Amino acid sequence: MKILENRVPPPLVGLVFLILIKYLAGVDNLLNLPDSARTGLGILFLSLGLLVATLALLHFRKAETTIDPLHPGRASKLVVSGVFGFTRNPMYLGLVLVTLAAALYMSSLLSLGLVAGFAWYLQRFQITPEERVLGEMFGEQYQRYTDRVRRWL
Repeated sequence: MKILENRVPPPLVGLVFLILIKYLAGVDNLLNLPDSARTGLGILFLSLGLLVATLALLHFRKAETTIDPLHPGRASKLVVSGVFGFTRNPMYLGLVLVTLAAALYMSSLLSLGLVAGFAWYLQRFQITPEERVLGEMFGEQYQRYTDRVRRWL
């Protein structure tokens, strides 16, 4: 399955998962969350996801390095400050939080499985190949960073 590594833009994959979450919501409402809880949790995780991803994008822009997830080898700098100080993958974390917000808002237990599937997809086909490239490019500096900061949280 190496053919899928760094081939599909993660936001596009996230959109597919959001569509699947919406579809599954019509099939199950097993969480049966009250409207106030599902709305509150949905807004909370949506806001967190957008905030984390936006902060990451701003740090990449400030460092004047690429944000293109399909070409990690074009990175000119290793960004390790700000939001990157507590997660190595804030943009992917942001996308996962947005899908979690949708699953909770839809009150769909099955959709929570899709959120886990999306995180697995990102790990397997985006993060692992990116880490390989960044390790080759930035060597010991990247190794020290991975020793200090967790992949997700």
